Amino acid sequence: MLVGEQSQIDSIPSVHLDNVTASYEAVTYLIQKGHRSIGMIRVSGDNAVGGDRYRGYQQAFMDAGITLREEWVVESGMAVEDGSDAMRRIKDSGELPTAVFCSTDWIAVGAMNFLIDNGIRVPEDVAVFGFDNSFIASVVRPKLSSVEYSGTEIGMTATRTLIKLIKGETGIQHHANVAHYLAIRESTG
Repeated sequence: MLVGEQSQIDSIPSVHLDNVTASYEAVTYLIQKGHRSIGMIRVSGDNAVGGDRYRGYQQAFMDAGITLREEWVVESGMAVEDGSDAMRRIKDSGELPTAVFCSTDWIAVGAMNFLIDNGIRVPEDVAVFGFDNSFIASVVRPKLSSVEYSGTEIGMTATRTLIKLIKGETGIQHHANVAHYLAIRESTG
């Protein structure tokens, strides 16, 4: 049983969030709000958090016919300080995007801290969108828009699937997605 990512082996069941679709919807929301220059601070690597969320970002650009600017896509660690450093690198590229999509809420908080510390208003100058809807999203100012999903639901679904496998039941859904939605708050206007 693989939990948190989709198994690439059909015989191994998995329970996960569709990170590509969730990211696609978040970036599409920003595009629908009028943003055409959207950066991304992504977790390093090609896992669900780094790779899949980046693929959703790319697909939203392709479907909207918008050219993706690679200088606005920055890899980062997952800490608040990493998000701040990544936002600095985007700013140092010469021009700021009007929005930034981040692989995690912690990265997004770091990006917002950098922007605010440098006199750049969120969301008036740069909108910020996070992912995971962790507790910090609703306590920072401005409150952070974020992709929400239930880690509890992932765990419960995985447990139910494992019990069915142990009992030898048939007709088990091998690759289950949990629901997600966009928690829209102040950071995106």
